Amino acid sequence: MSRADLAYLHLRSEIEQGKYPEGSALPTQPTLARTIGVSTVTLRQALERLAEEGFVEARQGHGTFVRSHRALRGPVLVADDDLAIRSVMVDALEHLGFQVEAVESGEKAVERAARRRYSHVLLDVRMGGMGGAAAGELISRLDPRAVLVFVTAHPIDLFQREHGMPGPALVLRKPFDINELERVMQLQVHK
Repeated sequence: MSRADLAYLHLRSEIEQGKYPEGSALPTQPTLARTIGVSTVTLRQALERLAEEGFVEARQGHGTFVRSHRALRGPVLVADDDLAIRSVMVDALEHLGFQVEAVESGEKAVERAARRRYSHVLLDVRMGGMGGAAAGELISRLDPRAVLVFVTAHPIDLFQREHGMPGPALVLRKPFDINELERVMQLQVHK
């Protein structure tokens, strides 16, 4: 494990345990680097990863701040081949305070998950090319901690019979409202 990985894990743990509360500024980079025992270059690598995952945000000229607790649940990936549905899900999730990325296929979802960790991955079951179940199975192997949320208009028992449930997973039935989406995003799956 690299020094940057260790610094990242150290800072993430301190944020999750509340040492740096939501909205608070982290100490200056030189101070934080000395405290952790790494170089400022190594610290910047750790901070970049924390920013990518939604834990902190840098404000030009003002420092680095801890993001909201909703953002602390991690970035979310949405995969749906229907632009209108994808846009609705992104807008709803952003309204709920999540950092969201969206793609239009199962293949692209797998590519993104190979490069970045997500707290939740919402997958439309029926997409052109690789469907949500196949993409979910691959994503579950890449990151067993990611919570998979399969989005489908079909009855849940039919979905389970046809596709199985790879890894920790939830099902969100279409059509859904923002309250149902919020409830699903609050659920934790035991892994």
